[in-house]
Amino acid sequence: MVSFGYRSGDFRENGAPLELAYALTIHKAQGSQFRTVFVVLPKSSRLLSRELVYTALTRSRQRLVLLIEGDDAGLLHELSRPEKSDACRRNTNLFAGVLRTRNGEPPHAEHLIHRTEAGHMVRSKSELIIANLLHREGISYKYEDALDGSAAPGRVHPDFTFTDAAGDQVVWEHLGMMDDPDYVRGWTWKREWYAKNGFVAGKTLFTTEERKGKGLDMAKLNAVAKTIKDLVA
Repeated sequence: MVSFGYRSGDFRENGAPLELAYALTIHKAQGSQFRTVFVVLPKSSRLLSRELVYTALTRSRQRLVLLIEGDDAGLLHELSRPEKSDACRRNTNLFAGVLRTRNGEPPHAEHLIHRTEAGHMVRSKSELIIANLLHREGISYKYEDALDGSAAPGRVHPDFTFTDAAGDQVVWEHLGMMDDPDYVRGWTWKREWYAKNGFVAGKTLFTTEERKGKGLDMAKLNAVAKTIKDLVA
């Protein structure tokens, strides 16, 4: 604890050495901005969402001080997960007057609409199958977790990321649109980025593919999952 002392002479008609500060809830502060903001996040993320934290972190004009209860900043990573988004869980459509219907699919945000057996949200049915396969095999993974380059600059978000016994990253990318030229160009850049940053195909980088007329092959998916399981066990 730090203490500060003041004398009566420090307080004059035209000023004082103190400036009043106010404590507001994030909801109450929404729409307002302040020069300096202290954000206090509780240890439990039960009442927090990605949108709520975003609102809190964007209230300051000059300086933001972030205080997290406890000694584990992993709360921020937890809040980055898609299922921590209120918008993702919302069951309404702003452009229609009724609940959206998607032929029995979960009514979540368009980009993350499939809920896995582990409760994570993924983009495609193919990723849903892979995620459920990993879950059943007891393989711990992170979905679309940010990965920063060490040798080559840039950041990518692999479909599935794992950590092996040595603490190194192992990546599984499912290439679901290999008949789309723009998608292929994007993957070419990403593959080169992986190579420059030390990822080796078949050792720390695994890929499976889909294209028109060529769907999923469960035998190949199982083979990749088994290899990764041996690496991260």
